[in-house]
Amino acid sequence: MLFEIKNRWDGAVLFSLECGSLKLCVEAAVKSSADLRSANLRSADLRSANLRFADLRFADLRFADLSSADLRSADLRSADLRFADLRSADLSSAKWPNNAVVLRAPIHIFGLRWPVLIFGSHMQIGCEVHAMREWEAFDDARILKMEANQAVEFWRQNKTRLLAFRDDEAEMQFSAKQLSATAI
Repeated sequence: MLFEIKNRWDGAVLFSLECGSLKLCVEAAVKSSADLRSANLRSADLRSANLRFADLRFADLRFADLSSADLRSADLRSADLRFADLRSADLSSAKWPNNAVVLRAPIHIFGLRWPVLIFGSHMQIGCEVHAMREWEAFDDARILKMEANQAVEFWRQNKTRLLAFRDDEAEMQFSAKQLSATAI
């Protein structure tokens, strides 16, 4: 069967392959260094896929099943990962939105109004990704801009518990990188 990976914005074909599944097509595209930026992979079943070093910037990965996928060193900046299943995915050294780099397995928190993903010095709530120090400093007015009254209520109820997952070691590494970058 012919599988095509298309651009999420204009529908242009980024990569195509005659194979047995979309997962195999995506793995072949990554292996051949195909440009998958802005790929439409919404709801794709990519369980256990080898996506190491994949450039998935701006890709639509909403609702994609990436459980147990190898995403080591993948570039996920500006990728839409809302409701993607990242359980047991290897995100070591993956580039995340806001230039966060995942150093350890992230913590997933389900069952709240929005899914929460905590990875080192950064936290994603729904589609909002910020450094933990930024989350800590947000006041009601800033949270209100994210999702109206529901976000403020959510943040008031969960702020203390969510910030308790802060990884001080990753925060220190992030701060050291920031200091060295500004010193140059």
